[in-house]
Amino acid sequence: MIASAKIATLLAWGLFIINWMSPLGDFYTALHWAGLALLAAHFIEAIVFMPKARRVGGNPVAHFLLLLVFGYVHNMVIDQKLAQTD
Repeated sequence: MIASAKIATLLAWGLFIINWMSPLGDFYTALHWAGLALLAAHFIEAIVFMPKARRVGGNPVAHFLLLLVFGYVHNMVIDQKLAQTD
């Protein structure tokens, strides 16, 4: 499930980037705002979930970037790692 969610998220980012580089006709405005909303939501998630990511260990910058790209999906990975250590 996590792998398919990561793929879906990457596809959404890809669509946003393609739309940004070469507008996709009538859908340009909707895709533009949806991409900005996704970026804003993932930025907030990265800030909210960073303390939990620090408890798991590893590189905090990598965790921040993964949270920024994958959002809650990376948080599910963090939860799995925390459950394994308990």
